[in-house]
Amino acid sequence: MNNLQDVLLFLKEDYTKNIALINILERGDYDRFKIAGQSVRVRDKKSGSYFFSFNSPANISDLLNTDDLNVFFVNDIDYMTDLQKCLPEATFSVYHAFVMQNAANLNENLLPDGFKFVTPDMSWLDFILKRYRNEEFCQKEYIADLLTNGPAVAIESSGQKIAVVLMHKDGETGPIIVDKAFRRRRLGRALLIAFNRILFEKRIPSFTFVERSNIASISLMLSAGYKKSEKDIIWISSECPVRPLVCNKSYLEG
Repeated sequence: MNNLQDVLLFLKEDYTKNIALINILERGDYDRFKIAGQSVRVRDKKSGSYFFSFNSPANISDLLNTDDLNVFFVNDIDYMTDLQKCLPEATFSVYHAFVMQNAANLNENLLPDGFKFVTPDMSWLDFILKRYRNEEFCQKEYIADLLTNGPAVAIESSGQKIAVVLMHKDGETGPIIVDKAFRRRRLGRALLIAFNRILFEKRIPSFTFVERSNIASISLMLSAGYKKSEKDIIWISSECPVRPLVCNKSYLEG
């Protein structure tokens, strides 16, 4: 692979596995792009995170060789052992990956009487901050940026804020927030279908990552028409340097 188009064609051979990298490359908002064999590294400029697709352990040390590798994504859990040898002090978090590929159910209108879809504005900021339980992303500036730049969809009833879905800076769908008093009414499913309708119209890929223990969110994704990737993904947080000799040794020893 010698250029961007070759890389995209290669990544699209396994669209579900590589959707996060495909999304970044197609929207063009990236830098630190590097190819090693059939492995790829790209930094998403919006989020500042690196995204990796490895095709061989032999390419790990080369692609990890950058001086600002703090938080990064790897789309295949099979490389976790090799990465842990390279970054023994790092924190590894494993997630299921879900991709929306089939638009067949996006014409469904499942919203009960008395509820309506709206485009959320900054008046939704407090609603989100009070209900979103995530230390990393539940920050006023971050959520305000998501509301300002979209895409986003919300549900109201008689002027009351009920539910909202946003898109993270790296293109991942989320957060998805439904007020506790209105859960178990399939409003989350209706919200995701309406949100994905917008994404498909704009030709924006739809994907998300869910903790493996979050049974409720997994059920929601499947009910809304998402397909689970065969490979779990890894988010890695590291402020320590890569150990290239250990990386090289790990794959030479097999």
